Amino acid sequence: MEDVSSLAGCREITVLQLKGTNVTNVAPLANLANLCTLNVENTLVADVSPLTGLSHLRTVHLAGSCVGVEATALLAHVPNVFAGSSPESLF
Repeated sequence: MEDVSSLAGCREITVLQLKGTNVTNVAPLANLANLCTLNVENTLVADVSPLTGLSHLRTVHLAGSCVGVEATALLAHVPNVFAGSSPESLF
C-alpha cells in the first residue's frame, strides 16, 4: 500500500495498521475523527502535521519511519508516541 487517500472517508476507523507499507503521506487521514491508534512503523512517512487535529488519537507508532524527533513535537496532544524499537513514550 502506498496511497491511503481511499481511507479518507472512513471516519469510523479507530485503529489503523500501516506498518511496513510504502505509505509516505498521512494527510488523507486528517479526517479520521475517531482514529485512536495509528502504526506507521517502518514506512516512509516524514510529516505528521496532518494528525494534529485528531483529538481521539491516543497512540502513534513511528519507529523506523522518516519522522524526525523535532516533528514528534507536533503530536504533543497524543499520550503515547513510540519512536524507538522499545515502547518508550516520548512525552
